[in-house]
Amino acid sequence: ALGVAFLGGILISLTPCVYPMIPITIAVIGNQANRNGATAAQSRSRGFFLSLVYVLGITAIYATLGVVAAKSGKEFGFAMRNPWVLLSVAAVFLALAASMFGAFAIQLPSALQTRLSTYEGSGTAGVFVTGLFSGIVAGPCTAPVLIGILLAISAGSVGAFGGFALMTAFSFGMGVLFVVLGTFSGL
Repeated sequence: ALGVAFLGGILISLTPCVYPMIPITIAVIGNQANRNGATAAQSRSRGFFLSLVYVLGITAIYATLGVVAAKSGKEFGFAMRNPWVLLSVAAVFLALAASMFGAFAIQLPSALQTRLSTYEGSGTAGVFVTGLFSGIVAGPCTAPVLIGILLAISAGSVGAFGGFALMTAFSFGMGVLFVVLGTFSGL
């Protein structure tokens, strides 16, 4: 099951809706890996380390979902079968799609935009937080595989540790692309 979850993560990372995260990964990790006139070898090793931190941010989101699905058990599965829940999720996806096609703009409040514009996101913590947000942003793209794994976890046969392990394997599979890109972002 861990191998299938890992393979699912790799396959999901190759979908077109994950592609917008690629320039973000290269920009965040590449800028920090190439600081202070680092040599090529230092830049690659720093890029590899920062890429792992980025993937750990993604993993934190997905592993938490796995534990929640395991703890909630069959309630999660029943909720995902409820037509009102499915219609609500579909409505959110339709609204996000309409926004992407220019029907309206979704913007953060101006106070939060100002605060984020002054945040430099430097260091390991900044890369980790970027990974957290990337995991959230990639959620809709990963939904088919993600929900399948979460439903399997919520069936109750793997427990909280199994839910954590399956979602960690999934996010590590999804992170393979980001580790490769982050390691060689200086090229």
